[in-house]
Amino acid sequence: YNAGPGNIAKVIRQQGGKDFFDLMMKADETNKYVWKAVAAKLIIENEEEIFGKKLERQQPLDEIVRQEPIELKGYHKIDDWAQAQGTFVGKIWEFNPWIKIYQRSNGKYSSINDVVLPPGKFEILVPIASKQDNEKLAKIQKKLLQENSGYFTYHVVKKGDNLYNIARKYKTSVSKLKELNGLHSNIIIPGQKLKLFGQSSESYYVVKKGDSVSKIADKVGTSTTHLIKKNNLKSKNGVVMIYPGQKLYF
Repeated sequence: YNAGPGNIAKVIRQQGGKDFFDLMMKADETNKYVWKAVAAKLIIENEEEIFGKKLERQQPLDEIVRQEPIELKGYHKIDDWAQAQGTFVGKIWEFNPWIKIYQRSNGKYSSINDVVLPPGKFEILVPIASKQDNEKLAKIQKKLLQENSGYFTYHVVKKGDNLYNIARKYKTSVSKLKELNGLHSNIIIPGQKLKLFGQSSESYYVVKKGDSVSKIADKVGTSTTHLIKKNNLKSKNGVVMIYPGQKLYF
C-alpha cells in the first residue's frame, strides 16, 4: 500500500530485512496500513471476546440492490433517471462509487456537485425496493440518447483566445478548464474544442417529415408547451406549424 514492488525491493536491499514487520517504510501511512489491516482481521476473528457479542452484519449487496441498464450518447447528469427509478442520485452514487462527480461553479455561492455518467452502456445498481416510473424512464432514456443535450457545452478556440480569458468568460478557472480537457499546459490552438460545464444552449432537434410538436416533445423528454415557447412557434387553425429541416431548441 502506497509502495510498489520496486520501492519494497529497494527498502529490503537497504535495510536487509525480508519480513514487513522488520522494515521501516518511508511513508508513515504505509507502515500503519498493514497494522490496521491485521488489527481489523483480529477484531473480526475475536469479536465476541472483545465486544461480548457478535457484530451486526450488513445484508449482502444482492439482497438490497438490483441492476438497471442505462445507455448514453453524451455526458449526462442522472438526477432525473435516479428519480424515475424511485430513488435519489445520492443513493445511486453510494452503490456505484465509480461514477464521477463533477464540481461546477454556482456564481457567488459554493460549488455544486453533479453526478455525471459518460457515454456508453452501463448496469447501475439501484435500491431493490425502489419503484420505477416506466413512462418517465422511457422519456428520459430518449433524452440520454440525444448527444447534443448533454451535460457539457463547448467553446471553439478562436485566434487571440487564451485559457485565462475563456475561464473568465465562462466563470470558471484555468485549472478547472485544464483538468476537464486533459490539458498539461496553457497552449491552445484555433479550432480546438474546449469542454465546459453546463447544458449546451445549442441543444436542438431537427424536424423530420411526419413529425409533430407532441411527438418531438416525447422524443427529447420535454413538454409541448416548453417547445412552443422556446422556439416561438405559431399556430394555424389550431395546429402548431413546423417544417422538415427546422431546428427546434429544447
